[in-house]
Amino acid sequence: MFRLGENTAFALEAPTSQWIPFRLYVGRMLAKFAPSSGRTYRVNTPVAVASVRGTELALDVSDAGELQGGVVEGHVEFDAPET
Repeated sequence: MFRLGENTAFALEAPTSQWIPFRLYVGRMLAKFAPSSGRTYRVNTPVAVASVRGTELALDVSDAGELQGGVVEGHVEFDAPET
């Protein structure tokens, strides 16, 4: 389940055998990810990558590129963005 805020720029990227990737360019997202057999969901933002599995989280990327996030339930690992 995804809820996107007004004026949010969001995209589904090509899945791989390990990842189900999404990209949040700017805006707000609330998402609940169901556990996926052997694959991890990744939310790429301009400043971090959130790797999630069976998690509910909220992310907000401002126009200035700042990221705020919160985990409602589950576990999220944040890493530096891929260059």
